Amino acid sequence: MRRKLSRGLILSLVLAAAVVAGCQDAFVSSGILYQEQDKWAKAEQMFKTAIWRNDQNADAHYQLAFTYAYRVEYEHLERDEVDSAKIKTAGAYEHYLLAAELKPDKYRFNPEEQDETLATPSDTGIRSMYARLFNEGVRAQADDSEKAMLYFELAALADPRDEAGFDATLLVYQLQYTESREDDDAVRELIMHTDELEVGDDWPDANEKRTALVEFQATMYRTLGQDAMAGQLYESLLASDPDNIKLIQSVASTRERQRDFAGAADLYERAFNVAEASPLDHRVEDRYALVRFAAEASMNGELYERAIDYCDQAMSLATSNVQRSDVARTSGWANFELEQYDEVVTVIEPVLLDGGYDTTSADGWNLYRQALIRLGRIDEASQAKDRYDALQGGR
Repeated sequence: MRRKLSRGLILSLVLAAAVVAGCQDAFVSSGILYQEQDKWAKAEQMFKTAIWRNDQNADAHYQLAFTYAYRVEYEHLERDEVDSAKIKTAGAYEHYLLAAELKPDKYRFNPEEQDETLATPSDTGIRSMYARLFNEGVRAQADDSEKAMLYFELAALADPRDEAGFDATLLVYQLQYTESREDDDAVRELIMHTDELEVGDDWPDANEKRTALVEFQATMYRTLGQDAMAGQLYESLLASDPDNIKLIQSVASTRERQRDFAGAADLYERAFNVAEASPLDHRVEDRYALVRFAAEASMNGELYERAIDYCDQAMSLATSNVQRSDVARTSGWANFELEQYDEVVTVIEPVLLDGGYDTTSADGWNLYRQALIRLGRIDEASQAKDRYDALQGGR
């Protein structure tokens, strides 16, 4: 006689048959229910089981990635479970990619898509995970460098590709340098790590990224007393981007530290000429600063005639009396060194005498006094000395 099967047994058999047939949706659905119940550890197990039964299950990979990202931020980090946070952050990135690879029509991954409204789930998952971790690092940077390092490291794991990974990793190294700059071995190790960083030629901000990397490496080399190596880095970078004003200034600054003042002045002049060629892109104040740097480098290198020429250019760009006074005094001292005392007087009188634009400049009155003495104008020199002494006493 046939026996009737109970409804429970029938249901069990149906489910068993479904599993044998390869239907994993039950595990994914269960995992999603656990997510909704805020039971993230159980959800994780459901998605892992689904993947174990069928590693081609794109839905399970996506949901596991999402679950990992949630648990990192709201469970592991809150409990200071750093190792788990790192493992699952990297895992989230991996499973987002797998979901997109296995089911491109649903989870398609397109890292070139800049319009977030067109981003697919895998795009959104990776970007949002990175952004949250990176921004948390930025917030912690001022007050808690250790916490900031952790979040930037996690951000680099969340999205290690291209500019995102580069930015986060470089920040980790910069914070590590701040903490260990007194340890030469640690600095050398950081230099080795930064040598492994690569900047893509097709990145929109490739030049800025290369510059940031080289400037950081140069800083570390200077910490080790290797100014020459820092200079070589800048020179090499400048060869590939010859009109980069910021880069030119960096090389010029390095040459000044090496006491190559003529070379520094050449570079500041070069930067000034680049800026002058496109004045709408460079403020007057910036162009003024560049030619003033050239004048100062020339003064330090005792290249007085060049300094005077640069001062003439700077005067035409000066926008304030403070700047005009500064330029006039520099030009005056250059003329003084060349024993062109009449020129000193011509340059400095508009600064100091009644109606001048810096009548309380002690340095200016001192220069004026010395030039007058050498011209034999003793009475005027005595008056200039009185003004100078009064200003000195008023300090």
